[in-house]
Amino acid sequence: PFVVALGPGFTAQIDCNVVVETKRGHEMGRLLYTGSAILNTGIPGIIAGFGKERVMHSPSAGVFKGIKQIGDIVKNGEIIAYVDEEPVYSTLDGRIRGLLMDGLSVPKGFKIADVDPRGEEAQYLSISDKARSLGGAVVIAVDNHFSTLVMR
Repeated sequence: PFVVALGPGFTAQIDCNVVVETKRGHEMGRLLYTGSAILNTGIPGIIAGFGKERVMHSPSAGVFKGIKQIGDIVKNGEIIAYVDEEPVYSTLDGRIRGLLMDGLSVPKGFKIADVDPRGEEAQYLSISDKARSLGGAVVIAVDNHFSTLVMR
């Protein structure tokens, strides 16, 4: 099988055939046929002056259950989900742009939600520039692989 991996944690030619760089900047979308992607800093891109505050993490290990949905407007301190019986609070005012699927088992500290501080103005129904770039990189990797096979 031909395997494309996205982001850090994978090494091309060991875990997969090609790694796609996911860190924003000039290298985003780069295909790595050897080596690994840039390590994860754990801090998302800054939006409206907020970075790490935009991401909510699991307060404990357990089963995730969202009570809000992607697109909902939330306030700082509002409960957006539970991990087992433990509440997960929004860490800022904004629009939920990312949220895990109900029923997933998560370890403590796992990324479970992303809130965009732009609120009503936040785009959440369209494909982001990052997602479009990474998706395009995957298409190129697959095309390169299968074009090479046809030429042989």
